[in-house]
Amino acid sequence: MKTKHALILVTTLLLTLPVTGLTQPMNREHPRPGGRFSEERGMPHRPMGQHLREKFRGRMDQGKERLFEELNLSDEQKQTLKGIKENWREKVTDVREKLQTAKNELRTSLRDPDQGSSEARPLLDRVTHLSSKLNEARIAMLLEIKDQLTKEQRAKAVRLMEHFKDERGGGMRGP
Repeated sequence: MKTKHALILVTTLLLTLPVTGLTQPMNREHPRPGGRFSEERGMPHRPMGQHLREKFRGRMDQGKERLFEELNLSDEQKQTLKGIKENWREKVTDVREKLQTAKNELRTSLRDPDQGSSEARPLLDRVTHLSSKLNEARIAMLLEIKDQLTKEQRAKAVRLMEHFKDERGGGMRGP
């Protein structure tokens, strides 16, 4: 019986925390560093998660350089691949921003007790569509890159990617 009451209490708390957290006013007197109100303290504004993306991009750039070295790319190939990557980044920036906005709108809709599935469904469709566009652009970029490599470089790239995936613990998870 105590377990049942404890479970009900925990479930109620978990369900109400996200809602109450959204309705609480943000404390402007003690902003988090890098947070929404950091400009009041003379700190540059960075959207939430940007520092993680920058850190991840730095690691990706290191991995890319390592891959370039291992594949013995010519200077011409390096420039071509760099151009492909920059072109891809320009194409997907707008899609990424739209996807983030759509995800936020969906999250807000799901948390709103007054909205039903009929309001959330179009938002879910938009998130799915934008995610698909982003993935399609990424695969198109990879195909462009593949076309720039020799047969030997492609084979070596596959082996290296498997090795890198094993190093970082990637791949499918077991049961």
